[in-house]
Amino acid sequence: MAQALHGRKVKATWGGVRVGTAVAMFTLCGAGALGQENSAQITDAQAIETARKLKDEIVQKLSVKLVTEESEHFMVHSDAPASEIRAVLKDGEAVYKKLDKKVGGLFPIDAETKPWKGKYVVLLFKNRQEYTDYWYKMRGSSGALAGSQGTRFAPGIRGYVANATPGRESDESGDLYFYLSGLLLSGYAKDTRLPAWVEMGFVMYTCDVLAREHQDAERARRRVKTIISQGGQRTFQAIRDTASWPHTDMDGRRLCFSLVDFMMSKNQENFVRFVDSLKSGTSLDDVIRNIFGVDAAQFEKDWLAYIVKKY
Repeated sequence: MAQALHGRKVKATWGGVRVGTAVAMFTLCGAGALGQENSAQITDAQAIETARKLKDEIVQKLSVKLVTEESEHFMVHSDAPASEIRAVLKDGEAVYKKLDKKVGGLFPIDAETKPWKGKYVVLLFKNRQEYTDYWYKMRGSSGALAGSQGTRFAPGIRGYVANATPGRESDESGDLYFYLSGLLLSGYAKDTRLPAWVEMGFVMYTCDVLAREHQDAERARRRVKTIISQGGQRTFQAIRDTASWPHTDMDGRRLCFSLVDFMMSKNQENFVRFVDSLKSGTSLDDVIRNIFGVDAAQFEKDWLAYIVKKY
């Protein structure tokens, strides 16, 4: 099953190519959704060959010049100079390695859970008009014209499309952490549709705590504490009933982050057990009771107490 999650605002510089203040958007798809498109029958080699042909199709339909560079886990089609593309690949591999090391212990990046085949594809346009033309002329929609979007290019082939401009070189790749960590969680969940707050909370936790060495997490925690102190917090019931978390609701996203942060603080394995229990069909109330030993009302009190004490 698929669930669209509207992304967060990010200022990302990837391999010296600055992806300005982008509104990142992506769709989480587990193995169930991929199975519906018969991706299980597609080999990695077939997916890679299809991804390579994607460039030829774009060049033909849009009359643009694109260069393709590849690394172990990524393929980039771009109108940027080859040197910039190689820098993008270098940063991408660093992101992949860090996710494999820090998230892989929870949700492994392997053939069983990785919800894409072959290489993760990046379509990077420095030219704004070409980026716009791609979405209108090839995808029949405006896409994420604000800056970037994760997408499915073909059965089994996942990737990321961005409008980028030259910028100072940096290893900050928040949008890619955002996309990949969400895909890994949905791949692990397979055909189970996880609550929106669980998905968003985990993605933001991954980006802010695991990937960025806690810098963004501290800012998020300070904001959450301000929300709580001003009496603006939403109840856990309201959060659990929310179907999606658009980028316009950053405070809501931070509250999702704080819930996952709270669960992880006790034991990271608790979060894995939490997802496993939801996968098995156990109700959310029973999952909370079985793992944390309290009902939902007490869980909310413990969460708020954690924020007051730790944030």
